[in-house]
Amino acid sequence: MSYGKSVSPDYNWIVLVRCSGHLDSWIKDYWHPLHIHHDQAGCTWLEMELPDSAAFYGMINQCRDLGLEIVSLNAYRKTDRE
Repeated sequence: MSYGKSVSPDYNWIVLVRCSGHLDSWIKDYWHPLHIHHDQAGCTWLEMELPDSAAFYGMINQCRDLGLEIVSLNAYRKTDRE
């Protein structure tokens, strides 16, 4: 699911989600753009940019609906880290 342009012109949210298990590329059908990384501990890292907090909570609900087990979740405003 693509969330389009940011509601706030000042910042977007960068989200890092660590899920248990190695997820295949099918997960890219749900968020765009999405970067996937696998670690040696058997987890998958998903990195995405979301336009607002509503999209952030929607992403958490989609993880639940897909049955993904979230190990950790980090989110920050893009302007906070630039």
